[in-house]
Amino acid sequence: MSAQKAFDLYDGLYIMYPTGGHIPVCSRGPWNSMQGADLLPIFSTKAIALHDAVYGKCDSVDGLVDGIIDDPRKCNFDHLTDLPACPGDVDAEGCFTLAQRTALKEIYTGPHNSTGQLYIGTPLSAEWLRGPDDPATTGFSAALYDILMPDLFKYIVFDPPLGSAWDMISFNWETDPDVVKASMCEQCYGEDCTAYTLTAELDAVTHSPTVAPNMGGFAPLNAKDGKIIQWHGWSDALVSPLTSSTLYDKVLSGDAETPSFWKLYMAPGVGHGDPAIGWPPTWTDGF
Repeated sequence: MSAQKAFDLYDGLYIMYPTGGHIPVCSRGPWNSMQGADLLPIFSTKAIALHDAVYGKCDSVDGLVDGIIDDPRKCNFDHLTDLPACPGDVDAEGCFTLAQRTALKEIYTGPHNSTGQLYIGTPLSAEWLRGPDDPATTGFSAALYDILMPDLFKYIVFDPPLGSAWDMISFNWETDPDVVKASMCEQCYGEDCTAYTLTAELDAVTHSPTVAPNMGGFAPLNAKDGKIIQWHGWSDALVSPLTSSTLYDKVLSGDAETPSFWKLYMAPGVGHGDPAIGWPPTWTDGF
């Protein structure tokens, strides 16, 4: 958003794991929380099995078995068939019922309705375990429940706000995404007030599965010789790294000069600002 709307203020920007579009990113909150409602209380009995299944199939895709998935986009993983199924579909530790496998598939797919995909989902590799035998160290819990989501939807994204009585189960995926995109907000300085469309103020990318610039593009920053250094962890379960990679690829496809002013580094094994795996143990060690 700053690079597109306030390019005149900066000679360069250093960007870490950005939300890209605040409202669409957070729309994954109720989607994931609804899909994962039954999984969250028992996930400690599933975390290791999920990690082992995904990493067991995807780790070697890059040609090196090192506990890190180099690029999750290159792994063809089907949660319905590649996760261990519970015998007789009876829930047990270390396996997944059909309902649980279906819920996980929906979380990875991302929000969608009868018209198609609404936004991108959770990436493969977000199942990392910092302690290989400790389910409490999983990075996937952020994909099962977004603690920022309830207040955002109660008090911000609807116009007028729905308030404390809002229940995420009531969110209508057929109609409410368009309602949210049309929500207005008012900014006042003294008696001088201006109305804005909420997404126009908060979202630097379009609210769509094909992430694209939404605030004028990056040509003005490039024209003044501005630079962008951006990085995002491939194992980010909270803000999908696909936001960063698809936005960059979209800009690159329309502007051959993009690599000259914008460098994007996708970091395998890194969560949302979290060392996760394959990363120095603290921010000060080697960063």
